[in-house]
Amino acid sequence: PALRQPAHDAVVVGDGAGAVVSRRIGDGRRRQHDAARAVAGIVGQRDAEAIAERRPDESGPISASGIKMGEAALSKNSLKLTGSKSGSITFVTPSEAGSTAYTLPSVDGKSGEFLTTNGAGNLTWSTLKPYRLTCPSGFSLIGTPDTSEVFCISSVQEAPSTWLKAIANCYSKSVKARLCTASEWAMSCVSETSKKMTGHWEWVADSGSNYGRIIGLGGCDSFNGANVDTTYPSRCCFR
Repeated sequence: PALRQPAHDAVVVGDGAGAVVSRRIGDGRRRQHDAARAVAGIVGQRDAEAIAERRPDESGPISASGIKMGEAALSKNSLKLTGSKSGSITFVTPSEAGSTAYTLPSVDGKSGEFLTTNGAGNLTWSTLKPYRLTCPSGFSLIGTPDTSEVFCISSVQEAPSTWLKAIANCYSKSVKARLCTASEWAMSCVSETSKKMTGHWEWVADSGSNYGRIIGLGGCDSFNGANVDTTYPSRCCFR
């Protein structure tokens, strides 16, 4: 039988019984090709070509490498995932992304765990350490790491100042430290982690009704009170 010229958006296919028909694919087909070209740079050219060669079925959107068209909006530098009912989450790469590749763990993590990198792109499941393990430069670790007693203290004394300025100085640090308490200062003094803590007075956070507390002149257990406008060295602490 004679064949009609198919429309510009149609294909000629067999019907399985010896006949041929012209079937329209319409805008849905063109959108499919457009989507394939859009994701080529993300899922790979081969997968993008595979999308362009397949037709949508009635069960749902086409997928390429596990990314479902219609549920994910893909662009050159972002991936937008749409919720099954509402809302969406978008992942955006930085303008200068380098060539970082992350390898996910082979198994799921436990409740409360999160992904961390080893600096080489390998991701593993980790748990948050509730207590300090180390201290930044300029501070010494006092106590047993990863226990409730551990804290950091200035490795060397801070410059002499009034009691209030000593407090402000500690708070101005990047770690938002505070003036050490007498017990923290004494614990550090006994541990001998921070040297040269005795033989002079140093401010601590403890205070009386109208004076500040100083410590250290005669030893780790040498205490006295002083006018808060007097200048003494001090130590900053934080947990």
